[in-house]
Amino acid sequence: MAEKIIPVGNRIMIKLRPKKETYGDTGIYIPDAAQIEELVGTVIGIGEEVTEIKLGDEVRFNEFATPMPIDSEGTEHLILRKEDIVAKIINV
Repeated sequence: MAEKIIPVGNRIMIKLRPKKETYGDTGIYIPDAAQIEELVGTVIGIGEEVTEIKLGDEVRFNEFATPMPIDSEGTEHLILRKEDIVAKIINV
C-alpha cells in the first residue's frame, strides 16, 4: 500500500525533473554515465512554516543540500529544508 507523505515545519517535498535522455531535438542518445542531474524539481508538498514557495512551483536547490529521498504514493521524491531552495524558476 502506497503512503502519502506530507512535509512538516520548514520542509519542502519535490519531484525531480527527469534527466535529458537525448541531446536537444537531434535524437542523439545520452548515456546514463554522461547525463547531468539537474538540481531542479517541482514542489509537491510544503510544511506549514513555508510561505514564499507554493505547490507546483519549479525550484532549484543548492548543490550542497542533503535531501532525504522518500517514497510517496509509489514515486520517489526528495524532502529538503526551505533554506536549501535557492531560486524559483519562472518560464517567460
